[in-house]
Amino acid sequence: VYAIVSEGGLARESVPVTSYRAPAPAAPARVRGLHVRRHGRTFAISFGGARGAAYYLLSVRGSDGRHLLRIIRGRRHSLTLPYLGYTDHLAVTVTGVSALGKHGRSVSARA
Repeated sequence: VYAIVSEGGLARESVPVTSYRAPAPAAPARVRGLHVRRHGRTFAISFGGARGAAYYLLSVRGSDGRHLLRIIRGRRHSLTLPYLGYTDHLAVTVTGVSALGKHGRSVSARA
């Protein structure tokens, strides 16, 4: 921020007075309430929203080596996946992403 010194109505010089640095864009809050459950022949994944998140990255890893990456938009925060096998398990990670692309803290759960 500069002050303009004038004399007789004419600008004589500009003097630095202070400075300001804008904060970085805020990251989304942590996703709350991630639940991964097995229901019969499917897996049900659900989670609550995160303040500041425009969308969510959902990463699913199956115990059989399969990997799925999904983008979840809108108000519906759930996903149903087919049953992999009797002894298979899932590891799920959800991350909120702001409209500017800044990632929040990830949350993980297993079933």
